[in-house]
Amino acid sequence: MSDWNGGRVSLIEPQRFDQIRAVVISIMLTISVALLIASIVPRPLFMPAMEGVLFIAAVATSIGAVLRREPMWSPIEINSWDRSLILFTFSLAFGVFIDHAAVAAFLEQTTNVEAGDG
Repeated sequence: MSDWNGGRVSLIEPQRFDQIRAVVISIMLTISVALLIASIVPRPLFMPAMEGVLFIAAVATSIGAVLRREPMWSPIEINSWDRSLILFTFSLAFGVFIDHAAVAAFLEQTTNVEAGDG
């Protein structure tokens, strides 16, 4: 139902909008922390690090949902299962852009340096 609200037409109830905003902020903060953590690794390992950190965050969110016994299907509210699904999706998206050849070359280079060959 739409109503006139402060000069704007609102198609979503204010409580629902606040909940969606909180979920988006939560996910963006999680991605920001993942960027912060992944930024300390060498450049060829950035995408695998982002994928791994977001995967761990998604698993942790799922474990939290299990411990809180949240229902998996809730048409009324966005819960931790939905946040976990979004984080898994971002993890898969970062995984698509991994340059496997660059990662392999970097790992080969670092193992040769550590072994004293180069």
